[in-house]
Amino acid sequence: MSVRLVTRAVVLDDGSGDQPARPYDALGLAHCGDAVVAVGNWLVGGGAVRYSVNVDVALRRDETWLLIVRGLGEEHAAGTLSLVGGTVDADSPGGDVITDTGRREVLEEIGVDLDGVELAYADSTFFVSDTGSPVINVVLAGELPEGAEPVIASPQEVADIRWERVGALETDPACPPWTLRSVRLATAALDRAGAAVSGTQQRGHFSAG
Repeated sequence: MSVRLVTRAVVLDDGSGDQPARPYDALGLAHCGDAVVAVGNWLVGGGAVRYSVNVDVALRRDETWLLIVRGLGEEHAAGTLSLVGGTVDADSPGGDVITDTGRREVLEEIGVDLDGVELAYADSTFFVSDTGSPVINVVLAGELPEGAEPVIASPQEVADIRWERVGALETDPACPPWTLRSVRLATAALDRAGAAVSGTQQRGHFSAG
């Protein structure tokens, strides 16, 4: 039996090509024959687990983070503090789909162009949305470009824009624990990226000397 990762699906393939839909009691586990895969319990016809892939982008300016208040019409976590982000909707093979999705969502929701801005990987998680859909969520982190001024470009998705420090988020009842976690991990990701750049520059200086 093999396990194949395809767009928006994980396929458990025993070679027959005819796997029935099968319910599983253990959240996060799908079992088919002798294979156990931690992909959730949403098997559909053909033995595939269908899930959405979401990309969030944490943007920092100095020591504050750009957050949005999700629109009240949003199906998931409406009215809560969140990072800017949205669902991957690529319909053809290609590279950099995660980064491209993050850049697109930032431009669509808050009008900021991240072309040329380095985005560091911060985290990935699996969750079930308020509508019951399984979601893989990826968090990227970057520095907001100098001179960029975020605006509410998509009022249906963004009710407000806020700048917050990590300490303030820890006591803010409007900040869900997953948003706080994402910001903390984004902080660590950018700190690591900054340290790596600094180390490279120092080695170059010593080599030149």
